[in-house]
Amino acid sequence: MVHGFRKMPGDCHTDRYKTGQRTYFAIDFETASREQVSACSLGIVSGGDEGIQDKWYELIRPPVMDFDDGCIRIHQIHPEDVKDKPEFPSYWEEIAR
Repeated sequence: MVHGFRKMPGDCHTDRYKTGQRTYFAIDFETASREQVSACSLGIVSGGDEGIQDKWYELIRPPVMDFDDGCIRIHQIHPEDVKDKPEFPSYWEEIAR
């Protein structure tokens, strides 16, 4: 694990953190509705000069289970996919490491 990320399948090298090369992070939320607080998934990818290093992805149960049909068409995440998942604060400690 690097920066608290769980390893995902793929060729992820962690030795770049030791070499002082620049590291970049991309963060992507999907939302259940047009409300900013309706996150239903979060993906984070870290990479550097030589490519992707780590990937992290989780489904999130939004505080209000009000899914917009337009959002579902975009991300294909349905209420039944997240009904038993933790809410965002449960992931914060893992993400912040």
